[in-house]
Amino acid sequence: MALVLEPRPGQPAGKPQDDEARQRQALAALCVRGQTDQVLEFLKSPESVHIASGELDAAGDSALHLAVLGGHLVFTQELLAASCEVHARDHRGRSPLHVAAMEGSPELALELLTAGADANVRDDWNQTALHWASTAHSADLVSVLLDGGADPLLRDSFGRTAAFMAAEQGKMELLARLLDKAPSAVSIPNNEYWTPLHVAAFGVQAVKNFTKPLKFAETVKMLLAAKAEVDAKDENCRTALHRAAQAGNSEQLVALLAAGASVSTADECRWTPLHYASQEGHLGIAKLLIDAKADPEPRSPTCLTPLAVATEENQAKMVEFLLKQRADPHARAKGLHSPLMLARSDPTKYADILALLELGFIHH
Repeated sequence: MALVLEPRPGQPAGKPQDDEARQRQALAALCVRGQTDQVLEFLKSPESVHIASGELDAAGDSALHLAVLGGHLVFTQELLAASCEVHARDHRGRSPLHVAAMEGSPELALELLTAGADANVRDDWNQTALHWASTAHSADLVSVLLDGGADPLLRDSFGRTAAFMAAEQGKMELLARLLDKAPSAVSIPNNEYWTPLHVAAFGVQAVKNFTKPLKFAETVKMLLAAKAEVDAKDENCRTALHRAAQAGNSEQLVALLAAGASVSTADECRWTPLHYASQEGHLGIAKLLIDAKADPEPRSPTCLTPLAVATEENQAKMVEFLLKQRADPHARAKGLHSPLMLARSDPTKYADILALLELGFIHH
């Protein structure tokens, strides 16, 4: 049965070069609405199945893509029974299984896998359905994909495994399923050598009233319990403690310190975690680091001291705190400015800090 097509304005009905494109458009509309009976009537010929398995819209979606996207379980089952292509790809290389994962639907994913969908097919970013599932909210979906043969150690174009992406999103429950299946994923870095521990330590939930709070601190603890290397370095030679200090994440930082993270490890700029806390004005983080024996005053500085960094960033409260820790306003590395020199370079900008450094208090 052919779909009933309205003639285009100003054109005769049934013009051959227009018919197939219009047929695809009409079929796409039916699929989006989940109008099963009409679509199945159309699919009675092999030629029609071929059309339904091809590109129906501007995104390159097939009938199966659209059925899955709409969450139409029975419709999806009928399309599979009618031999619609389970491995059809859209313009981004995504299969219907990718779409099921993106939509967080374990039921649709199971139907597709049962029909022979390849659990490890990759899209244009080399991401599998498991990569997409790791950022959703369904642990059941992750389990369905793993049981269906999904490989948790595959890396995408950015070097990320599914476990990495779950850690990056603070999805502790999903991460637990992935690490249970592939414990070695705990240490697999991305292309910049950030490990899952780095991204969990750096993680921040931007939307505070999110209905499903992300659990970065718990994720850090889980990764540490799974034997993540606490002082692993990324491409900038920064550890997870550097990243937690930089982001101002006190809970993650406390967990890392409890696991023995080094407070004195220097990165490629010779900065310790205290430097980053000083730069960003994270006073609570600085206190935690000092309590963990971070040195506020290196004896032979090879870069700007934490006090100099705080001065340069005009972090007056941090300067006041570091001075109380006996940081030296005159200390400097060869060729670099001391905190006092920096403050004197712009007395107007650094008025409060200059008062702290010269007088010991802010003059009002």
